[in-house]
Amino acid sequence: FLAPGILLWLASTKVGRARLREPGPWLALSAAAALFSLNIAWNAGHHWLTFAKQFGRIAPYRLAPRYLVEFLAVQAILLNPLIAVFVGRAASGGRDGTAARPQLGIFVATSAPFVGYLILHSLHDRVQAHWPAPVYPAAAIIAAFAAAGADGRKGWTALRAAIPLWALAVIAALLAYLALSPRLPNSFTDPALAVRGWPSFAARLDTLRASRGAAWVGTSSYGLAAELADESAIRAPILQVSERARWQGLALGPAPDLTRTGLIVDLPRRIDAAALRGCFARVLALGPLDRLAPGGQATRYTVFEVSMPTRDVSGRGCRP
Repeated sequence: FLAPGILLWLASTKVGRARLREPGPWLALSAAAALFSLNIAWNAGHHWLTFAKQFGRIAPYRLAPRYLVEFLAVQAILLNPLIAVFVGRAASGGRDGTAARPQLGIFVATSAPFVGYLILHSLHDRVQAHWPAPVYPAAAIIAAFAAAGADGRKGWTALRAAIPLWALAVIAALLAYLALSPRLPNSFTDPALAVRGWPSFAARLDTLRASRGAAWVGTSSYGLAAELADESAIRAPILQVSERARWQGLALGPAPDLTRTGLIVDLPRRIDAAALRGCFARVLALGPLDRLAPGGQATRYTVFEVSMPTRDVSGRGCRP
């Protein structure tokens, strides 16, 4: 997305078109193409894995504009609400707008293709919160110009002066909520729930594994696979049964013996018995297993006992 953005700036501005008559942009293009050719060469030898993964997100399969609202709201918070206000002020035009400040053109142009894609993507699927991070530096610069242009105007100067105190108050409130949330009623969501309760969950999972005579533990999520592999209570190999390409070439621990029974555990939305039966001849639902956090909040996982794989699960993988 950066390359089309640079081309957009070069082609749409007088300064940029003048640069195109110099060797610099063409030398830069040659260097970038040479570097990116290594990426293409690797993909050509590995079934175009990263291209299939990333471009697989592009195909629209529904119209869901609610994701656009979510995208804009989340980014306004993550970018920083005040910066977001000044970015919007700059984009709105006027004497603080980007049109009135030609020096901002390169920051707008290099961000435009990526932002345009994210908006298009948000019309059919969720934009993960961290995806727009590459445009944050440009957004901060644009916001800084708009903020400087607002100096001396009624209200804006007072707002800018109050922001540090407001930010400290918000951070203090969030830290207090984070510390106190395990002791609050269950009606309050624990923002740290994702990192709580893992040792006891791993211990109960391994107890279940041992009682069933299972020799390995599988998941469909690379995040859960990494979390379980870091828990010493689980005394068996961990296998992400899907997306096996992620693990090629890595120095892993003992390989799971798939000729023996294993347990597959994950969030209910990620696995189901019907899909597992496409990879294993024997699939038995063992029921839920909760990861309990202080205060009684829980995250529920589903556990299946599987055996007799009908495909190369450790090589080709299985999508449960």
